Amino acid sequence: MHLQKHKILFLVVLFVSLPVYAQDLANELVIAMPFGPSVKAVDPAKGYNGWYTNEAGVTETLFILDFDLNLAPWLAESYKNVTPLAWEIKLKQGVRFHDNSSFDATAVKWTFDRITDKNSPVFNKRLHGLLDIKKITVLGKHTILFETNRPNGSFLYNL
Repeated sequence: MHLQKHKILFLVVLFVSLPVYAQDLANELVIAMPFGPSVKAVDPAKGYNGWYTNEAGVTETLFILDFDLNLAPWLAESYKNVTPLAWEIKLKQGVRFHDNSSFDATAVKWTFDRITDKNSPVFNKRLHGLLDIKKITVLGKHTILFETNRPNGSFLYNL
């Protein structure tokens, strides 16, 4: 009986002290952060929204890393390094956006133009530097050519 009283007293002290202990931890340690856009606008081109929307499965990229961490086409069908400064990318056909419009080379060019143009409201300085795009040319409905200012071994990965 004496041992049982100690168990009950211990449990009462434990439960009474938990809220105080939790408050102390909340003031000193952050173990998680909310997952969501980095800016108020939900445009994937703003801030780091592209990363969040891709991780959430809302958007997709031209290339991915497969399970063995090899670069693989995703929305792209294939690619060819035409010269050290030029990448020709063939896009998958039959892909549609959420509003049922076609995924094609014109849409891809528009997307990259808006994030790499210094005068664009969604200009992304980081991506502008990583991609180092000189010119984007639509070669056909599902073929696009990216030209860079300098050779860029990580160009496709950065796309």
